[in-house]
Amino acid sequence: MKNIRERQRQRGDMKKDNREKDEKNETRKGASRPSPLQALSPCWAANCYGPRPFL
Repeated sequence: MKNIRERQRQRGDMKKDNREKDEKNETRKGASRPSPLQALSPCWAANCYGPRPFL
C-alpha cells in the first residue's frame, strides 16, 4: 500500500513541476511583447517601417 501512495505523491509533484514549467513558458512568451518603453517609442509603433510619426 505504501508504494502506491508514494507513487501518487510523486506523480502529484511532477504535475506541480509541469505547472511551474508552463508558467515559465508563459513569461518567456511575454518577453517577446514590446516593453512599455518600446511600445511608447513611435519607431516601435510603426514597426520601423513606413512613415515615422515624429518626422
